[in-house]
Formats: sequence, structure tokens, C-alpha cells
Amino acid sequence: MKWRRVALAAVAAVWAGTTWWHTVKALPPGTALASQVCRVPQQELGFVADITAADAYGRAVVSQGIFEEVLRVIGAARRFIVLDYTRFGPDAAHSGQRRLASALTDALLARRRELPQLQVLFITDPASDAFGTPGSVELQVLRAAGVNVVPVNLDLLRDSNLLYSGLWRLALQWWDGPRGAFGAAARRLNFKADGRKLILADDGAGGLSAVVGSANPQDRESAWSNLAARVHGAALAELLASELEVARFSGWRGADSAFGVTAAPACPDGSPDDTHARVQLLTEGAIRTALLEHFAAAARGDAIEVAAFHLADRGVVESLLDAARRGVDVRLILDPNEDAAGLPN
Repeated sequence: MKWRRVALAAVAAVWAGTTWWHTVKALPPGTALASQVCRVPQQELGFVADITAADAYGRAVVSQGIFEEVLRVIGAARRFIVLDYTRFGPDAAHSGQRRLASALTDALLARRRELPQLQVLFITDPASDAFGTPGSVELQVLRAAGVNVVPVNLDLLRDSNLLYSGLWRLALQWWDGPRGAFGAAARRLNFKADGRKLILADDGAGGLSAVVGSANPQDRESAWSNLAARVHGAALAELLASELEVARFSGWRGADSAFGVTAAPACPDGSPDDTHARVQLLTEGAIRTALLEHFAAAARGDAIEVAAFHLADRGVVESLLDAARRGVDVRLILDPNEDAAGLPN
């Protein structure tokens, strides 16, 4: 009985130590960034929206612009294209929406045929690739055409599902990869993902162009409402460097020089005016930090308007409640989360 208690205590200690370490360890390079603030001419910025709604008579109202901007970025690129999307691929239950995955694949392949020297780097969440099991046919086609497809190494990120992830790292991760669907299902329960959704490329004139937003090139999402920003210029240099860092820690071994980051353009600073705006890159946890700072600064007479897919972070929720108690006008537009039985919203 004594040795059993010692063995059990040792296992519990290893489990607790593994769990603790993977919740406090340093984040990999290229993540949780808050860049310098750039002063950017307003003509280099644009707002793009996909709207799927209904009018007062229940008739469908559909206006899509994000994917058209993505195609324009591809059509203008001459040296490189970097894509980073959470989900990419067709939908078995596709019901007549736009086939975004195949359209994006065709556009990339057509541009590569026009410019064989064009470098294309496609970063994606490993769920798009079924965690190493046979995944998206489109990704397989892109790989065969010479596109660098890089599933993000989520293991290097901090764990969020504390009790489960410690057990997974000790006992279940060895079932991962192409050895069956069990490994993929077990990995999903870690509740970690690459949540970035963007395309970034040279603009054909020596600069950079990007579309950064909430839309994935996944067929079923073609009927969703989404928002995006169209950005040009020097403010994108740090975003490009961040994407290459993510690809690097996920196993990519390409040359940064092929993506034109050896001499990044200067990022002018200064106050905004009638012709200039201020642009800053925020990724991962830096987004939450900035949100909390803005919410805390709001006073009576100010307004906070939130349009969100999920609203579940307790710190953000409490900060919004505090702002409302101070007399701030707080309004929320949230997705009903029908695919998740209404949770968390």
C-alpha cells in the first residue's frame, strides 16, 4: 500500500507539473505581438463587409466583398503571397453557397502559372488538414503544385484545457498523426487553434497589401456575415514578419529573403489628422490587453459597441459590465452559436 501511494503521488505530481508548465511557458516567437503604431494615409485603409441578413419582408439580403478583395490581392501579387486561415476547405453539407475553397485554390494556381517564381506560403490550423490524417483535397492540390502548406504547431502554445491537456501530453499525444482518427479527436479537446484569418502579399509596386478579418475561405462560411480591413503600406511589415515566425516554429524551412523582409519599410509615427490614421498590429493575447485598456478608459457618455462571434472571456465580460455601471452605453451584437447549441453566447 505504501508503494502504491508513492507511485500515485508521483503520477499526480508529474501530471500537475506538466499542466502547470504548459500554462506559464514562454510563447513562441511571432505571437502575442503589439507592434509600434504607424501613421498611415487614409487611402491605404478600407473597411470590407460580408452581410447575410433579411429585410422587413423576410427576403434574403446578401452582400459579399471580402473574398473579392482577397482575389484582388492575389491578382496584384508578383513576388509572394502569404495566407493564414483557421479553416479552409469544402463542406460536405454544402447547400448552394459560394465555393470559396475551390475558388481560392484556382486563383492561387492560376497566378502561379502566370508567375512560376511566385512564392506562396499557406499557413492554416491543423484541423483543416485533419491533424495529419487525409484532410482537405484543396490543400493536397496546392501542395502538389509547389505551394508551401504549413499546419501551425499548436503544441508550442499554452494549454487552456488544464486538466485534460496535461493528461493528453503524458498519455494520448502518441496516438496523434496519421495513425487514425482517435489522435485527431483527442487533439481537438485541447481547445487550441490558429485563429488568424488573413492574406498578405506584395502589391506589385514595391509595397505590401493585406486583407485581415473574420472570414475563412470555407464553403459553409460563404453565407455568414463577416468584417475585414483592407490595409496597404509599411504598417504590414511586422505582420509579415510575424507570419513567417509562425511558419518557422511550425516546421517551415524557407528563406525569409524570398518574402522581401530583409529591408522592411519604415513605419512613420505621429498623430492622426484629416488625411492620416493610426494603425497597429495586435495578435493573440495582445488583442485582449488592448480591449481591456479601451474598455477601462470609457467614461459616462461614451459608447462601446461589440460585434462578436464568441463572447466568453471572463475578463472582457466583467470589463464590459464595469463600463455599463459607469454609465457607458454598451451594445452587443452576438452570433447565436447555433452550431454550438447556443454556447457561449
